[in-house]
Amino acid sequence: MLFSNLPEVGSREYFNEYDIEHNPTKAKVLGNDKPGDGFKYRGRGLIQITGKTNYQRFTEILNVNFVKSPDLVSEYKHSVPIIIYGMKEGTFTGKKLSDYINSSTIDYVQARWIVNGTNKREILAKNAKIIENWLEESSPEILKSFQ
Repeated sequence: MLFSNLPEVGSREYFNEYDIEHNPTKAKVLGNDKPGDGFKYRGRGLIQITGKTNYQRFTEILNVNFVKSPDLVSEYKHSVPIIIYGMKEGTFTGKKLSDYINSSTIDYVQARWIVNGTNKREILAKNAKIIENWLEESSPEILKSFQ
C-alpha cells in the first residue's frame, strides 16, 4: 500500500477493533463515537491517518471537510500536505522530523516515532538509507543544499 491512494484494507469486522460498539476504549482514543466510525475513519492517504479525531484535525488545518468526506484524504493533493505538515509539526505523535533528522544528526530508526513508534522501524530506516544513497549518487547537489 506504500504510496497508494487506496484506503486501509480489511473487512468491516477488522475495523470493529476501532469501533465504539466493539472496543469503546480504543474508539474513544481515536474519536470514533458512532457505530461504523472504525470503518469510516480507517487509514487513508500516504500516512494512513486513522480515527475521526485525526480527520477533524486535518479538516481544520487544511480547511477541507475530511470528516464529511473521508475519501478525500486519499487524494494526493490532500495526502501530500497532510504528511508534510504532520511530520514537520509533530501532529501525528508529538514528535517532529527535525527531532531526528537535522543539521547535526540523521537517525532514521528513531524517526519512526514521528508516525508510528517502533512499528517496522528497522525496515523503514533501511529503505530511507537506500533512498538517501540513490539521491546522493544521482543528485548530490540536492543533498548538499540541505546541509
